[in-house]
Amino acid sequence: MPFKPDKRLRLTVSLTMISVILGLMLSMQYKNMRVTADAQAKLPTIDPKAQYTADQLNRIKDENKGLEEEIEKLNKTLHGLEKQAGDVDQNLAPEIRDDLTKYKIMSGLLAVKGPGITFTVDDNKKDIPADKDVLLYITHDSDLRMLVNELFIAGAEAVSINGQRITTTTGIVCIGTMVKVNNQRITTPFVFTAIGDPKNMINALETRGGVIELLTRPENGRYLTITPPKQSPTVTIPGYAGDFNGMKK
Repeated sequence: MPFKPDKRLRLTVSLTMISVILGLMLSMQYKNMRVTADAQAKLPTIDPKAQYTADQLNRIKDENKGLEEEIEKLNKTLHGLEKQAGDVDQNLAPEIRDDLTKYKIMSGLLAVKGPGITFTVDDNKKDIPADKDVLLYITHDSDLRMLVNELFIAGAEAVSINGQRITTTTGIVCIGTMVKVNNQRITTPFVFTAIGDPKNMINALETRGGVIELLTRPENGRYLTITPPKQSPTVTIPGYAGDFNGMKK
């Protein structure tokens, strides 16, 4: 059946609006991630304003959760519109296709390739002294989240753990001795891959008092094993392969 111009126009306008809104919401959530990371850095210090900081952190987490829900809804709508576009018209305006590609990359839906770094996080395999807490020697979900946040703050454009793309809807939670990422169970060693400016990301991770020192130095009470980040001219990170509340990619 011939394609009607008014239907194409409505579809193009819808795709554009969804793309713009999704981009704005991703930007808002990225800003909140930075604020959250700053707040987390302040929590360990003994400060009379610690409770206020904790309250602000909880508020931001709630706001982030709301943004994640909205982004998920928009992703579902975008997915439906893209399907319609693919079904009825392969000749969308180039600028619309470029915008869609850009926001797919930002959303983690497309595989990406570029300069970046890799490093591995593992439990400490040495014998644990009897007077030490074993929990200090194993990798927790909070450790992985801390590393992911540090990478994005340092300008990472894409991050994966054991091949699981980190997106705005990705949850990282402990399930027994394993960690669940994108509803997939993964275990040690945790291989991080990040695309972005290698020097910026390495400097952020290895800075004095930074996250690697925090997780590996006995004086900080942690004993994880983290390999030095290695930069590469080209690394590849797969697209998100999961679903959004049951809607397959």
